[in-house]
Amino acid sequence: MRKATSTDESDGALLRRGMPGGAEAVVKVITPSPERRRLLAARMRRHPLRYAANARSGRVAGLRPLPLWVPPVYLLHHRLVDVQGYVSIDNNRYSVPNDLIGRRVEVRQTKEHIETYRGPRLVAVHRRVLEPTGRKYRLPEHVYKRGQAPPRVDSAPLEKTLLERLPEIAEYLQALKKHYPGHYLTPRLRRLLEMLNDYPRPVLLEALETARHYGLFDLERVEKLILRKLAREHFQINPRGDDDE
Repeated sequence: MRKATSTDESDGALLRRGMPGGAEAVVKVITPSPERRRLLAARMRRHPLRYAANARSGRVAGLRPLPLWVPPVYLLHHRLVDVQGYVSIDNNRYSVPNDLIGRRVEVRQTKEHIETYRGPRLVAVHRRVLEPTGRKYRLPEHVYKRGQAPPRVDSAPLEKTLLERLPEIAEYLQALKKHYPGHYLTPRLRRLLEMLNDYPRPVLLEALETARHYGLFDLERVEKLILRKLAREHFQINPRGDDDE
């Protein structure tokens, strides 16, 4: 444990400090007298800029310059990966890993590259194509060899969640699975779950029952049915403009 003792003198104090290994060091601390402190304060009041510049130069002299770093400039897009594993930017389609099919990603369009992020994780980098060609650009690591199946997205958890929250649509889900087999089903199940969170339950059930009856599996058209019914029931407008009595 360090021990410190001080001995007052006319021009300062002596501090005895414990050092590693039991050694001791004596440090002399200069303490200005009250008269000298008043003199220094008066000089600082007369020449404040000079003292500020000296203090600043003393601080800057002990600092190291920071490395020059310019953050990249990019145009930010939010995209939904299509069923073939591509995102579209300026009419050009760039590949991403197949396990991101049906998921939302963040695309950063820089001067030379197209960078795709899933949250904070960089998943794909393409050379940017300036002209809108309408072509597909797939990286070598996104090409699967013959006989090598791409990783599939398991739709079972989504289906289980939908059936737990809305067991009345079990028959419609079975028909939807037949219409969209394999990994084509996963984006539709995610859309159904979003609709369940967004719209009232009775209206959603009525729209899905109508869709099942007519064999309608386009969820955009199903959503239009929901919005049309909500508009009739909750957003009625009096064409005469008469006040309700």
